[in-house]
Amino acid sequence: MKRLLAFLFITIILLTACQSKTLYFEGASQNWYGKIRVIQTEDTQEQNFTLKYEGSNLKSITGKEIKYRIEAESGITEGMGTLSNGGVLQSQDFGDMCSGCAFIQQNTVITMTVEWDEETESIELKKE
Repeated sequence: MKRLLAFLFITIILLTACQSKTLYFEGASQNWYGKIRVIQTEDTQEQNFTLKYEGSNLKSITGKEIKYRIEAESGITEGMGTLSNGGVLQSQDFGDMCSGCAFIQQNTVITMTVEWDEETESIELKKE
């Protein structure tokens, strides 16, 4: 009986520790659509994003490098990338998986700024 109770107790602790929460934030501007996925466990957070060009000059910017800046209460991430033929830039993890860092909350508004061909646009991303 004691073994069974110990087994159940350990199983419950392991299942609780392995739970994660996934948040999605999205938004659009005149030429861009952005989406960020945030996966949070008890003490870690991992983020990735998709940025898609939805403007009328896709051929002129395909294959060109763009700059992006992502700002939230929990921090800032900047980078550069090249758009695919479909006008998409994806990141598997734009910030290191962090442990003990400030987590993005459900009510957070994330600002994603995109620079390309001497143009700049900002997108407000809100929880879906």
